[in-house]
Amino acid sequence: MPAGEAAWSKSAFERLIDKGYHQTLLNITYRSYKDLYEPTSVAYYEGKVDTFRNQPSRDLNITSANPRTVQLKMTWALRGLSHFLHLPHIKGDTRKDPSGSLFQEREAGLGVYLAQQLLARRIGSILIMAPYRAQVARFNRLWDQKVPEVKPRPRTQTVDASQGSEAEVIIVLITRNHGAPGFLHSTKRNQCDAVSGT
Repeated sequence: MPAGEAAWSKSAFERLIDKGYHQTLLNITYRSYKDLYEPTSVAYYEGKVDTFRNQPSRDLNITSANPRTVQLKMTWALRGLSHFLHLPHIKGDTRKDPSGSLFQEREAGLGVYLAQQLLARRIGSILIMAPYRAQVARFNRLWDQKVPEVKPRPRTQTVDASQGSEAEVIIVLITRNHGAPGFLHSTKRNQCDAVSGT
């Protein structure tokens, strides 16, 4: 590995951890709850970090009975707390804008639909997060075309801009039809899916 590449391959935080200095593990997280945070605790802290709360303080009533989920015929859930929807692959449905940023029209449309349904249930804050600027722009354009009158408008941000953001519901638009979304595999982004619930 070239010296320059080695110098930038680790964050300053990772370098400090690797030096072997005495560490004090803060073993309780207050921003999440057990079912959602447990995979992060096991993967990164040998299961030693626990949560202050065992469950969210509010039931968002999102279940597999949701008509959109039934229509898509595929859902995975983390004990009822998070839901993953699978869009069947259609060749060419993920495209690039002039800058090379990816977007996926059907997925952006599904994001608009889900956010609209959640706002109808009086969910206070919704964050739409995507790894590509073009997908954020596509969501915003579709929102303006389909439901401009619905308020409050969900916040939309790229994954990079979302670091440290919180919301009652976070919808992640992966924007891929092949390969893996790199930000989900990066140890520098391990909190991206450890979402707090109110």
